This record gives sequence, structure tokens and C-alpha cells, in this order.
Amino acid sequence: MPSGIILDKKNDILIHFLQAQKADKSCYGYINQGAYRVFYAISKDQGHTWSAPIQIVDQRQEFYNEKWGPEFDYGIRGAILNGDHCVWMEDGSLLAPFTGYERLEGTKPWYFRIICAKGTWNEDQTALNWEFGNYFEIGPDKATSGCCEPTITSLGSNRLFMTTRCQGGEPQGLHSTRYSAVSEDGGMTWSDPAPLLYDDGSPVWTPA
Repeated sequence: MPSGIILDKKNDILIHFLQAQKADKSCYGYINQGAYRVFYAISKDQGHTWSAPIQIVDQRQEFYNEKWGPEFDYGIRGAILNGDHCVWMEDGSLLAPFTGYERLEGTKPWYFRIICAKGTWNEDQTALNWEFGNYFEIGPDKATSGCCEPTITSLGSNRLFMTTRCQGGEPQGLHSTRYSAVSEDGGMTWSDPAPLLYDDGSPVWTPA
């Protein structure tokens, strides 16, 4: 599945993200979230030709194609990237926000949390070297299924502002809303979640 295209304006390189997934009729929604992995292809001729797809894998030694990031294990726990919401940093690196998925026990099908990966070009700009940061989570006292669908904007230098969608539930007395956080280190760690509020202090509701 296509997962967004983003332009490196500095180097005139297009990056096309591709979401790989496996349909499974035994899973809620027919999608086995443990099978989610992310690939990308690059174009240096304005999209006329593309490289072969390259899987995003954390460059540190303990990671490989099956265990491609912190707590990711192909077939058990995966993540989705919304490539349209990647952010270019001032140092030329690319911040990619992922929604991590895993199955919950009982009746809730999913639990969501956010993790970002920082990509930096290799020497000949044929691939990005990736490193994931720490997870950002919303507790069940604030959202029934955690947090998902991050939207991030740069505040300059290494500072970032993020909002996430948070699912509500009538039995729990929780409305669907948005929580926010700030990063001072380029998206590797985040502040504690804070409700996103209007100027008058009322919450921003997000229909599910």
C-alpha cells in the first residue's frame, strides 16, 4: 500500500513510503497488525524512475528485517507510518512518526502508541540510516486504546510539537479527544501527554 510521498527539497530527492501488510480473516478488520512493516523507494529524477524498495530497519546491531525496531516483531507486533506527516529537521535528517499496534486481551482489538524514527542519508544518498527513539503512550485512564495518528510540526532546531488522536468509550466515560506533547531532542523522547485545549480551556474533541 502507498503510504505517502515526501520531497527532500535540499537534495531534490523524492521518498515514496510503502506499507507492507498481510490480510488475515481471523483478525479484526482482516488486517494482521503484527504483519505491518514499512519500506521506501527513492527517486532522483522527479519520480520518473524509482529505486527498489528498502525496508526501514533500525541501524543498531540488535535489529534486522524481522525485528526491525524496538519491540517490533514481524507477525506479532508491527507499526504503520503516515509518510505525509514526516518532518524534515534543520540538520537535514527526516523524522518519521509511527503508530505501533498490538492486540489487547479481551474485547478491545488494538492498543496504539507512538514512536518516531530519525533517518539520515548515507554518503551517496542511496538510502537512509534509521534509529528509533522512545515510545510515547497515553494511559487507559485518558483513552481506551492509547494514542494513534500523530501529527508533528517543527518549532525550530530540535524542538517539535505533536498531537495524537485518542479513542474514547462510552462505558469508560471517555470522549474521543487529542493529547499533545513536546520534544526537545528531535522526536527521540517526548514530554508527558497534555490535553489539547482551545484558548478558553475547553478540550478539542476528535470524532472517531
